[in-house]
Amino acid sequence: MLVAGAIGTLAYRDYAANRVGGDYQLAVLSIESEIAAAQRFADRKPPDLDAARQRLDRARVALEQAARSPAAQPARVRTLADQIAALEDRVSGVILDLSRSIPDAKPSGLFGNVNGLYVADPGAGRLWRVFGDPAQALPVLEKGARGVGAPRLVAAQAEVLYAIDDAKRIWRAEGNGVADVTPQQSESWKSVDSVAIFLSNLYLLDATSGQVWKHESADGVRFDRPQGYLAEALPPGTARSLAVDTDIWVVTTQGEILRYRRLSSAFTATRVDFKPRWSGEPIRPSAVQALDAQRSIYLLDGPGKRVVQMSRDGGEVARFALPTSLPEPSAFYVSEGSRTIFTIHGAKVVATELRV
Repeated sequence: MLVAGAIGTLAYRDYAANRVGGDYQLAVLSIESEIAAAQRFADRKPPDLDAARQRLDRARVALEQAARSPAAQPARVRTLADQIAALEDRVSGVILDLSRSIPDAKPSGLFGNVNGLYVADPGAGRLWRVFGDPAQALPVLEKGARGVGAPRLVAAQAEVLYAIDDAKRIWRAEGNGVADVTPQQSESWKSVDSVAIFLSNLYLLDATSGQVWKHESADGVRFDRPQGYLAEALPPGTARSLAVDTDIWVVTTQGEILRYRRLSSAFTATRVDFKPRWSGEPIRPSAVQALDAQRSIYLLDGPGKRVVQMSRDGGEVARFALPTSLPEPSAFYVSEGSRTIFTIHGAKVVATELRV
């Protein structure tokens, strides 16, 4: 009886182990099927991204469950997870993941011109130029070279780049030339939270003092001493983002959109009425883009993961959803020429179609 009982126990254990192993293999086959289906949806012309995301969501949940199985094979689980992640990036519009080559990458600034997209990355200590298809990144500025600090912010005028480093130095890059063009009396800035270039003049948002500093220039190389450009400074710590076209645009930490204009007889800019007319629920923007050459202004709603296109009289034109599976966007740049919204999510650069 004891021998028979022992044999029965061993047989049951073998049966249970085989069943667990079989269930795991079936789960893997199901996950592979979901990944393949997501791939087919992504390959369609035009792609069915919503269907692809649904399949990937199901694959991810199934993989999490399969990974807990006693029969799970860690190498196979990692391979499937990598396949899901790569396809999720494709479906989300990720054109570049800087962390793949630089683990410390932490991009914080974004701007574009005819030569490509430029990403200020203080984590990696570089100002990247992103170009090509597939996208690649090459450094324009590097921390430690020529005295450059870690680039934090970037702006451009035509093909000339201006970068702000973590030491509050202004660097001008044109072609192969790099020059320190930090204005005199830059110690007046308590902080540099946003930057804009307009008609060769430099504008810096100093959230700590609540002021926008204007440095006039005839050539974009030699800048005059700072001028407090707002007739009435904002409360300290409330300004968040700056854009300059013919007017000054400021987004606050409370999501207000403030518009300032300089009258012909004045040396400073005063606030003018601007009331957004939302088509849907009001948003609380975290950043603004207003370029004189573009027909609209654009607002980034970071927490809401969307970009709003707006006319300069305050009328909402359109809303564009950003990938919900990625971290909150920290910076953006809209190219009307290429009909593309570029955003930064963690270390990833994402392209979303600007289509009404």
